[in-house]
Amino acid sequence: MTSATSSGPNTFTTEPVWRILTGFVIFALGVFLCGSVLTYSAQDPSWNSATDSDITNLFDFPGAVVSDLLFQAFGFGSLALAFLVFSGGIKRILLIGTPDASKWLIGGLAVIVISTFFASWPIPPEWPLRVSTGGLTGDALFGLAQLPFKALQIPYAPIVTATVLGLASFFLVARTANLANGDLSYLGRLILGTLKRLVFFILSPVKPLGRLAGRGLVSGVQSLKAKTASLFSRKPKPNPYVAKDASASGDEFSYYEYKDAPPSGKKVSDTPSDDSAFFAEKPKAAPRPEPKTSRKAPRPKPEKKRPSVSGSRLPALDLLTTPPQRTDGVDESQLLERADHLMRILNEFGVKGQVTHVRPGPVVTLFELEPAPGVKSSRVIALADDVARSMSAVSARIAVVPGKNAIGIELPNKDRETVYFRSLLESPSFTDTKQSLPLALGEDIGGEPVCADLAKMPHLLIAGTTGSGKSVGINAMILSLMYKLPPEKCRFIMIDPKMLELSIYEG
Repeated sequence: MTSATSSGPNTFTTEPVWRILTGFVIFALGVFLCGSVLTYSAQDPSWNSATDSDITNLFDFPGAVVSDLLFQAFGFGSLALAFLVFSGGIKRILLIGTPDASKWLIGGLAVIVISTFFASWPIPPEWPLRVSTGGLTGDALFGLAQLPFKALQIPYAPIVTATVLGLASFFLVARTANLANGDLSYLGRLILGTLKRLVFFILSPVKPLGRLAGRGLVSGVQSLKAKTASLFSRKPKPNPYVAKDASASGDEFSYYEYKDAPPSGKKVSDTPSDDSAFFAEKPKAAPRPEPKTSRKAPRPKPEKKRPSVSGSRLPALDLLTTPPQRTDGVDESQLLERADHLMRILNEFGVKGQVTHVRPGPVVTLFELEPAPGVKSSRVIALADDVARSMSAVSARIAVVPGKNAIGIELPNKDRETVYFRSLLESPSFTDTKQSLPLALGEDIGGEPVCADLAKMPHLLIAGTTGSGKSVGINAMILSLMYKLPPEKCRFIMIDPKMLELSIYEG
């Protein structure tokens, strides 16, 4: 009996009964605070105002006094105070979470921070009190909260302080209400799920209409796609191995039937043609001869070579336009003037050095810059756009010259020369080359013809923007092979999915 009696009070204080009883007290206090604060009126008689007007507060004179004191002390922060006490009483009654005294300290700190945050707000015209919307507490602490930001000379210190206080208020309230342990995300998902169901419920009457419109849209797009494809599709060429009267009779002759019984009625020779080795079906096995005499297997007939075209003669250069006589004269004074202008621009950007060589070409001019000691090449390369702007050029290319202590700066010429294809084919680099598949690509920066061997690059990718000359380059490559190799040594298989670039070679 003694042990049971002595353990009674401890059990009473630690059991959930004590939490429920104290929870009711805190809940009642929360209801009183919420009702008092929400029905606060500055015209109600209280300790700070002596009036004869009727009390409009929900809890009469005690509510008017308490709400006036709370608004004078915390301003709008009194609303947060009443809400936290009310929610704390409910959680304690329903035994939500574990008892933690630090939560009440965090809640009190949250009320003070919220009052300081509201002190940064502009005072509305209808505000009845002489203090700000943060109360006396907010007025006293907001000035202190700005001191660190003003000491660091941060612009708009009041706005930055208010932002920091707002974030701190949110996290403190979330910590007090146990929303930091996954409850906040759950609450967000719950709100979004409810809104989603509400939208679906509102749009449920038009759901059949949406399905019908969707089907019509899909069918319309598919029909439009089919019509567009038919517009750009190529008409089939007539098959030479189909009889002319096949459409009338409804029967078509295959290639093999055409060889055995051509529509023209001509007699077919028993000797197979050269193409039969590729297209004709395998003949049926002949009956095995009797083993009276041994005969050697007949030798396969040699494949007929493809007949030469025009006697294997290469095209004449007279088919191409004769290039005009190119003037070899170079205006040295103009080149030196451009070099001096380039050095002045580089000095303005802090790049020291000197231009050692100037190599004029048909399209661009190369300036070789020997930088001063300590100048990084990456720094000069990064100035390409600025150099082009300062030189009034369309673009500029800057790169390190291999094998030299120099940086190459390429600038376009004001008067660009035309490189003619005939001049490339007449150059010794093309006529005297020993390359298997030579391609005349153009001229380098010094005006020398450039020829490449296609045999060393079996996979060649040609890329560039619109109008950069991809089609011209491909045609020049094809003509280079045609002017170098006869038809017996060079044959083409051209595949053009767009049926645009290579359409001139069709047929």
